[in-house]
Amino acid sequence: MIGNDIVDLQVASKQNNWQRPGFINKLFSKVEYDYIFNAEDPSQMVWLLWSMKESAYKAYLQKCPKRFFNPKKLECSLISNLKGTVRIHNYEFQTKTEVTDNYIHTVATHNDEGSTLTKCFEIPSIYKAQHDLTNAKLLKNISKMTSTSMELLKIKKDALGIPKIYKEDSLITLSISLSHHGSYGAFSILN
Repeated sequence: MIGNDIVDLQVASKQNNWQRPGFINKLFSKVEYDYIFNAEDPSQMVWLLWSMKESAYKAYLQKCPKRFFNPKKLECSLISNLKGTVRIHNYEFQTKTEVTDNYIHTVATHNDEGSTLTKCFEIPSIYKAQHDLTNAKLLKNISKMTSTSMELLKIKKDALGIPKIYKEDSLITLSISLSHHGSYGAFSILN
């Protein structure tokens, strides 16, 4: 199972005031609180931890398809500046994060199963165009991986909104994850 999340740091700084009362306590555990306030850049740490939680949650839903909203139930541990784990119930997900001046992107996998392909890219600011471009880039890469004409491939979401890849009407057993925020999009494929 794979999940990914991307945070446009410029958009996040404008849309979300993580310093407002209650924000940190609602989303983060005591350990995560300590990571944030001991970090050289607390704002960056907030979005790194958030990205870890989001990416692990996306992977978790593929394993246990029952949605819930309780960010504190997703417990982050940092192994290094860019690697960590997220525990959700009895499952542990390994995370790898890329931090740039513009975005934070995290990929989460369960038990490091298989090889991954991940790409991050700039996208237009129009939401529909973001969605379409992110999907098109994913399909183009799957087309190459599977030697399948792109016209035969489709992305369909299941009842929980989890994206799946189909060749005509047959499900292709790849774990995928899509993400876009602000000026950036990303996808991850677990083969």
